[in-house]
Amino acid sequence: MRTAVSERSCARARRALSLVLDYEASDEDVRRLAVHLGNCGNCRRFAAEVSSFTRNLRSVPAEWRMDSKRIHRRENGHG
Repeated sequence: MRTAVSERSCARARRALSLVLDYEASDEDVRRLAVHLGNCGNCRRFAAEVSSFTRNLRSVPAEWRMDSKRIHRRENGHG
């Protein structure tokens, strides 16, 4: 049986998702997030999108990210 979710519980779940993606979540954070995602389709979709984006961002080689920052600074008149 699924329970109703509130905006407050969705906000807590999104904070917990951030902790999970940053490898900073406690076991309790992970458990609560899993329970919430089991009851909230909106947060499940959000978690899937953010997780995918995070994986893709982390797959970019570090040297490319450094070059991108230097290019951005030059375009804005810095460096």
